[in-house]
Amino acid sequence: RATRRVSEVELSVVLLDGAGDPVESPQRDEPLQVELEYELKRPAPSIDLAVYVVNELGLRVVDEQCSDSGEHLPPQGRQIVTMSMPAILPAGDYTLGVWIASGYERESVLDEEVLSFSVLPCPGDRQEALDRRRLVQPQVRWHQASSEATADPQ
Repeated sequence: RATRRVSEVELSVVLLDGAGDPVESPQRDEPLQVELEYELKRPAPSIDLAVYVVNELGLRVVDEQCSDSGEHLPPQGRQIVTMSMPAILPAGDYTLGVWIASGYERESVLDEEVLSFSVLPCPGDRQEALDRRRLVQPQVRWHQASSEATADPQ
């Protein structure tokens, strides 16, 4: 759990597994949730927030803003917001950042990296797969069918 207090906002961030239980190092094949508890210290007409995930190469692999989904957050009082994402992150080290803006001009109240975490490999992951550089590692399925070449009678 990470907690930040700046002059205009109090923020607490925790990672949750797919069942909603706190987790420090999620496993690669498990969905991940980010729970943010925040309270603005002064009134605002509106609020928006984003969660971003930066990999060990410094690349943002996730950058999702709450308003992109059409959600409108209450600007007053203590609020809890949860972002859920599928299991797409490869095993490795990450930093989670939060951006919060208030008002119609989207004045930035907070924009900082707040939590470091590692995604653990699955027990059956091969070392070659772990060493491969990639931004995401979604679960994919392979299907194979035999194809017989037909001889051309000509």
